[in-house]
Amino acid sequence: MTEHSPTTADIFLSYSRDDQTWARHFAEGFERAGFSVWWDVTLNAGEDYDQVTEQALRGAKAVVVLWSQKSVASRWVRTEATIALQCKTLVPVTIEACQRPIMFELTQTADLCHWNGDSSDAVWLTFLSDVQRFVQRGAAATAAQGSAAQAAPAPPVRRAPAPTKTATAIRSTSKLAWGLFALSTLIAATL
Repeated sequence: MTEHSPTTADIFLSYSRDDQTWARHFAEGFERAGFSVWWDVTLNAGEDYDQVTEQALRGAKAVVVLWSQKSVASRWVRTEATIALQCKTLVPVTIEACQRPIMFELTQTADLCHWNGDSSDAVWLTFLSDVQRFVQRGAAATAAQGSAAQAAPAPPVRRAPAPTKTATAIRSTSKLAWGLFALSTLIAATL
């Protein structure tokens, strides 16, 4: 299995430790299809787990979340899925029947409960196509950001001028005029 820098991985793989066998099938399948994959087995001794994981999560072009009975109960998986949803990189898949957290029920989720690692499986191939769309979109966004960074510098920020004494005086006069109008209307109504 190849190691990839967390900031350059195509896919971040989120799963429960209890589902590591499933995660390995997915990682190997993605790598056979030509994707770079980051998952926690690529961590090196001495690395700050939370910082490296977050950097990889935010840098990935697609975040594949493996939903299972165990992963829906995992705070790590739920948090990673939430960040992926916010970053618009979430590509969820169920690997066993489970009740996904409510906030993910409205996101179309692939069902690969039956998948055994067969790279010619029709549902797997459809899922790979979905992941490819996310990776290509992420690559295009990264390229656009790089081009924008090399373009002309951003124009200076223009701030609205501070209110002058004249503007303050007009507001005070308007308040006085409104007050006089209200008072005269009240007097006229009582006569």
